[in-house]
Amino acid sequence: AAAPMRPPALQGLAKEAPAEFRCAFDGRLMMDPVRSPHGHIFERASLACVLTETQRCPLTGEPLVLETCERLPELRRSIARWVRERRCTTAGT
Repeated sequence: AAAPMRPPALQGLAKEAPAEFRCAFDGRLMMDPVRSPHGHIFERASLACVLTETQRCPLTGEPLVLETCERLPELRRSIARWVRERRCTTAGT
């Protein structure tokens, strides 16, 4: 299954985003980050797509279910703040 589509503006921002704001699996900018029990941080929707097919962590190959992944609201807020700042910066140019 394909990962959910992102608006083109967010796809462009992902290239400039700090590494900690990008999904460990697909490199896209995360909007709903989760941490696996193995410590990797993924976009929840992207990980959900992978897990429907494999039930394994895409990085370690270990068994994994989405329910064991911790949601990261503080990281989500940091990413949203960064996106807002970038939009304001690029809108003014």
